[in-house]
Amino acid sequence: MEYNTKEKSLILGYPVSQFVYKSDLKGGVTDSTYVGSKDFEAVEYMSLDLDYILSNNRDFKREDMFSLSNHDYARIIYDDFNELYYRIAYIRPELEMVKRGQTYPGFSIIICDKNLRKIGETKFSADQYDVSMMGVTKEGLLVARRDLYNFNDDEFTFSVFGPSEIK
Repeated sequence: MEYNTKEKSLILGYPVSQFVYKSDLKGGVTDSTYVGSKDFEAVEYMSLDLDYILSNNRDFKREDMFSLSNHDYARIIYDDFNELYYRIAYIRPELEMVKRGQTYPGFSIIICDKNLRKIGETKFSADQYDVSMMGVTKEGLLVARRDLYNFNDDEFTFSVFGPSEIK
């Protein structure tokens, strides 16, 4: 969830929905917009019924494998400086790759204008960038460099991507 200070609205995106929702501060949804990734058509749902969830016979290994190998969405970031939104899409490895130990997802950043219209998307390597450490400055979106942090864990290094660099 993200707060748009200019419109005084909340922007919500769910991990398994390709839509983003705009809400007023009273909780009413005022708009929904398709903001899906070009890298996958839909998010696959894991069918879990309530009896299974409440049972003592859950297959957590199967659930983990499913979660680690199916695409989904993460956070939405509002760029107050440029009146833009950035949505993170996780591009997960296939199940066989997860079974061999590759669990880091790649990711893409979807950029939207102030009306939540998609204007670009760029794919990033999980080996090079860390989606868990991001922020916004006047210059653009900061994305942590995993590859450089691995060389010196006393320093955080970020790359800055201006809006025109995410296409």
